[in-house]
Amino acid sequence: MTSSTPAMPLDTATESPVHWRNPLTGNLFWPLQVMGWLGLSIITYLSLSLPYNQFELSYLAHNATQSLLGIVLTLPLRYCYQRIWHWPVWRRVVVAVAAALLLSALWAVMRLVIFMALTGETGLWPDFGRLAVSLHLRFCDVGRAVPRYQVLPAASAAAANVTRV
Repeated sequence: MTSSTPAMPLDTATESPVHWRNPLTGNLFWPLQVMGWLGLSIITYLSLSLPYNQFELSYLAHNATQSLLGIVLTLPLRYCYQRIWHWPVWRRVVVAVAAALLLSALWAVMRLVIFMALTGETGLWPDFGRLAVSLHLRFCDVGRAVPRYQVLPAASAAAANVTRV
């Protein structure tokens, strides 16, 4: 029995149906990059700029700059992942996670520096450190195997001063 709808075109390299492909490159990298970083900009605008009435050009410029910086910094990840794609799984996972952590840390530091330069705000590095301690406590708290205030004793005093909502 024949179907009246034509068959889906196949990607000749993978023999898989072509869905949502970028017509210029044939892959999803650029459409997902643009949508993801644009989404981050929209979420940042809605969650930080609107509630705090930060409509100055410097805050909006930082919002756009952090997304452009993210696109630039994820390009090396793309090439790294392409290079390690045929490695054994365990080596691929270790290298991919290490590369992603390294570049995400670099992105976080660079966006804070750019934020302070564009807005003129100062004294934000202690907040950045508290975020790192908080993330460290969250990752070390997996399964509640060790009480979180015993994991990083230096953070105990800072954590005790935090008011819970």
